[in-house]
Order: sequence, then C-alpha cells, then structure tokens
Amino acid sequence: MSSKPSSNTAEPTSDRAAAGPITASLQRHGVTLTFGQDLPSTIQLANPQLGICQIADRTENAGDAIAAGNARINQKPKQRRNEYIRNWKCHAAGCLAVLASSSLACLVLMLGTAGQVRAQEIQPYEFTPLPAGTNLAIGYYVYGHNTEFNVARGPTIKNSGLEINFGVARYVHFYDVAGHPAGIQVIQGFGSLSAAHVDGQRVGSAYGVQDTALSAFIWPYVNIATKTNFNTTAFLYLPSGSYDRSSAINLGANRWGGDIQLGLTQGIGERFAFDAEFDARFNGDNGSYIPGNRRLSQDPTYRVQLWANWRWSAAFTTSIGYEGLFGGLQQVNGVFDGNKTEEQRIRANAALFLTPTVQTMLELNHDVHVVGGFKQDFGATVRLLKAF
Repeated sequence: MSSKPSSNTAEPTSDRAAAGPITASLQRHGVTLTFGQDLPSTIQLANPQLGICQIADRTENAGDAIAAGNARINQKPKQRRNEYIRNWKCHAAGCLAVLASSSLACLVLMLGTAGQVRAQEIQPYEFTPLPAGTNLAIGYYVYGHNTEFNVARGPTIKNSGLEINFGVARYVHFYDVAGHPAGIQVIQGFGSLSAAHVDGQRVGSAYGVQDTALSAFIWPYVNIATKTNFNTTAFLYLPSGSYDRSSAINLGANRWGGDIQLGLTQGIGERFAFDAEFDARFNGDNGSYIPGNRRLSQDPTYRVQLWANWRWSAAFTTSIGYEGLFGGLQQVNGVFDGNKTEEQRIRANAALFLTPTVQTMLELNHDVHVVGGFKQDFGATVRLLKAF
C-alpha cells in the first residue's frame, strides 16, 4: 500500500518551512540584495522581513554578472558572490543601469545629512565675538547645481545631476559666561532637492524641512591687542526633518547627530585677517533605513575650513576660501554601501554692511573633487543679517 501526498498542502508547507532557515542564512552571511524574478517565491516573500531587498529583472543567465558587479563596487572578495542567490536573471548589458539604481537607494538617501554637515559651514569673520545682549537674525538662500555622481571605490557616473534649493533661518544670542563671550543659536533649514538623476535615470525629489540644529558656543581666549579670537562650538541635531524611508531622497536623516567645532579668527595688520576651522561630526544610527528597516551607520566626518579676508573699508570685505570634508564612510547592516563624505571645495565671498546693523553677503563655490556623492559644479549662497 502507498499513500499519495496531498498536492494542495504538502509542497507549499514544505517550501514555507524551508524559506525561514534559508533567509536567515542569507542574512547571517551579510546578504542585503538578491537579483532575479519571483522564484522561489516563498524566499522572496520572507527576505524583506530580515532587511533583504530584491532587485527584479526580465532576462536570464546573467545573475552572476550583476552580483559580481555589485561585489566589485562594494569591495567584496570574489568568493562572496556565492552569497547571492544563483540563477537570477539579468541581461549583462543592463547590469550597470540596474546596479546604479539599486545602489542609489543607499547612496542618495544620505542627501539629507549633507544639509546637516553644511550647518557648520563658516563665513568670513565667523569667530568674532559680539557684546553680551546682542541678537542676530540671519536668513540664507542656498543653491547648488550638481552634474555628476561618484560611487566611493567605484566609478564616476556622468549624465547625473541634482538641483539644491534651500532656505535657512538662524537665530543667535550672545551673552557672557564667567567673563568669556558666549552664546546660543538655533538653525532651521527647509527647501527642496529636485531633478535628481543618475546615468540618466530619474531618482526623484524631496521637499520639506531639515533636521533642527541647536548650538552653544564660547570664546575661551580673546586678545584684542593681537586680534586673536579662539572659539569652541557644539551642535546637536534633532531627528525632526522630513523623512520617508521609501523615498530615494530625504531632507531629514532620521537619527540624532552631534558636532564639535574649533575656530580661530586672526587679524594681521589693519586690513588682512584669516579664519581657520576644524570640526568633527558624529552620527547615531538610522534604524528605519529604506524598506526592510535596515540599519544605517556612518563613521565620523571631519572638516577643515579656511578663509583669507581683505577689508577694503569698514563696510566692505572680500574673501577666498577652502573647505575639505573627510571620512564619513557609510554602512548598511555592517556592509559598506559606496557612500562616504569626501569633498574639496573652493569658495569666494563678498560682504557689505548696508547700515551698521544690516549686512548682505554673497558666496560662490565649486567642488574640485568629490568621492561618494554628487559633485557640485556651481553653488551660491546669499545671506541677509540683522543685528539688534
């Protein structure tokens, strides 16, 4: 005698029972992407619960090729290709486009943190203390035209771009602490990241507010005779900005952040002065990163800024400057995703006091080198300041 298994229940039940251990094994070995169609369907349905995303395709016999391309971009050893599901289907000629779009979900989502990094950008004479009781109301308009996209440890992708239009509202209050000039400030950015595309593929846009920055600062050393001002500043970033984990671009970072900044303004003679700045940015993790709730982590970002300033009159100054960002290597579930913070930028600035308490300023800038993000071909910042 023999028994015939039920064709309605036995096989699906077996598939579901096997899917869990297989998916868990993929996660244990660091797999975060699979390439192919919807087979085995039970595994593809189980994968997102553990943060493993599927990149769908239409043609066959190139699953190994696209996995190898992804391994090269992410600097995985050749043998790690076997951690990706075999027999996925992808046409070899389409691998670059598919890979660019899949990596983009990891890379471009970090644009929101770029706005946070910019909050520590200094302008000429930034570290000049003002009398206790002074308040500043400052408004900025920031524009950026980006023309190419670089994958860290990978290629620079032409036919790419991003348009940045930000407004920033900033309030500063000065007071004294034990005889030292000090103060607090609040910074709130808002605006849009639009027309984003990589290799001709549209990525999307984002509109809303950036994470709010709270800051306190103090001058531990001021010497009027030598025109030396040394400042220390701390920033705290609240996870308050606009954030949608299903969007490829966000203005908010969905995580806490902090920054420690050291700054020096040194006058030399009657007309010349320079500013020098160093800061270190530290980030918490984003535990709700893209569909699947993957965890985003990032190494500290370090920055150096320099300004050389010439005062033509009591009201008008011009400056040339440099900004360099370093570090910031980013990982998703412990795997490097091709993004970091590395940028070299040149800057030019002119500032004019319209009245003793109202100042206007214009900055133009250009990125000369970028690794792990969009390269800004042209940028401009307009500032209006009112002291009261």
